[in-house]
Amino acid sequence: MKTKFFLGIRLNTTSHKLIYNKAPYTGDFAAIPSIQFGYHISKRTSMQIGIAYGNHQFDTGAIYRTADGKLQENYIYSKTHAVVVPLTLRYILSNPNRRLQVFGSASFIPTYGTISSKKTEKHDDITTVTYNASTSGLNAFITAGVGLNYHISRRFEGYGEVILINNNLQDKLRLNAFKSLGLGVNYKL
Repeated sequence: MKTKFFLGIRLNTTSHKLIYNKAPYTGDFAAIPSIQFGYHISKRTSMQIGIAYGNHQFDTGAIYRTADGKLQENYIYSKTHAVVVPLTLRYILSNPNRRLQVFGSASFIPTYGTISSKKTEKHDDITTVTYNASTSGLNAFITAGVGLNYHISRRFEGYGEVILINNNLQDKLRLNAFKSLGLGVNYKL
């Protein structure tokens, strides 16, 4: 291994849940893709830092007739935006000299997120905002998983992994066993 540094891109299905102490309290997002810069500490161990943006928008509504026969419309709008900076440690569990390798990974993911939520009601063509709140701040997640790494060529390697644990450190009640998939490609500099 002549070069120790690498660049990578990762696509994943990992959904994160932001948790705050004030309304709107929670919001979900997925950060796809992430760009990463890494360093091989040894033949078995590598560290990488990445950056990604994630968002999620949820809009829903209902139209119905009131008891007096008039139409009423209720709508809920929710938007979540987040920037994540995953710090990942990967360890090769199988023979590091083979093309196909089994690895374990653990990540610490500081996240800055914003959530905004609004509810409206419409009666007789008059729209009233019944709820409007937003919040922002830092959250942090930990994830752990296992995967397969394949050396495509001297400079390129591809990998796939299953994230088995995804937990927001603000959620003091439980450790979430959560399965999601990730695919990535690294280029050795």
